[in-house]
Amino acid sequence: MLKYIARPVMVNAPRGAAKKPDRSTHQTRVAQIAGELIAEHGPKAVHVAIGRLNDAIDRGDRISRDFYAEIVCAIIEQDRSPSIF
Repeated sequence: MLKYIARPVMVNAPRGAAKKPDRSTHQTRVAQIAGELIAEHGPKAVHVAIGRLNDAIDRGDRISRDFYAEIVCAIIEQDRSPSIF
């Protein structure tokens, strides 16, 4: 089972100096994890992502909550898009 890190890792950043990653890097990471979940869980990927979203809500972890909410949306959008195959 894959472990997913929802928080961006800040290398060489001073302690306490959290900054958001740029939007393109963030969107790429969301798409990557959504793709990994789809590859691993198939049609149940959205349910797995919702479970992780609910866990983040229960922990009160707003960063992970927002991250997994975007992953849920990305999985749903991929399911809606017409396949080229």
